[in-house]
Amino acid sequence: MRSDKRTRARLHRGTEHAIEWRFFEGKYDRIPALIAEFVHGKVDVIFAVNPETAVPAKKVTTVIPIVVAVGDPIANGLVESRPPGR
Repeated sequence: MRSDKRTRARLHRGTEHAIEWRFFEGKYDRIPALIAEFVHGKVDVIFAVNPETAVPAKKVTTVIPIVVAVGDPIANGLVESRPPGR
């Protein structure tokens, strides 16, 4: 684990967490506005189902971590390389 200025979210038993869903319904032009809602809502993480949603998310925010469910994040330009040991 690398130590830096970024804070890490901790999930603790007995605390409440919210999951906010957004659906772009196949309308890719809606993705930046939906991501902007998350940015303005100050969410801790964005979960993108595929690269088609993750790439626009990366263009909207460089602060909120983006988790991608499928695809190759290097080939899609989301990251430059994989962290060592992962």
